[in-house]
Amino acid sequence: MGEVVLVCTRDNEKTKDLHKIIDLLHFYDIRFLIPNSLLRECCRCLDRIDPNDRVPKTDKTHLAYAVAYNVDYFLTTVLKFILLKYDKV
Repeated sequence: MGEVVLVCTRDNEKTKDLHKIIDLLHFYDIRFLIPNSLLRECCRCLDRIDPNDRVPKTDKTHLAYAVAYNVDYFLTTVLKFILLKYDKV
């Protein structure tokens, strides 16, 4: 979302698009996840599982959010996630 806001605010023509996006977020009841202590622990755990950073840290952070907030779906194009070996919690 941060990137969308940056793109839309750089161009006055696109500020209308930003308002449309906000309306869509409200319509579909999209929620934003806020960092918490469980997220920090999930990030540390993923770093222990992948100490050599085969998966980039930003991608691991996205996965940590999904785990910390127990999301129903986690969609990604990062194929390197299959390299991670972890125990079920």
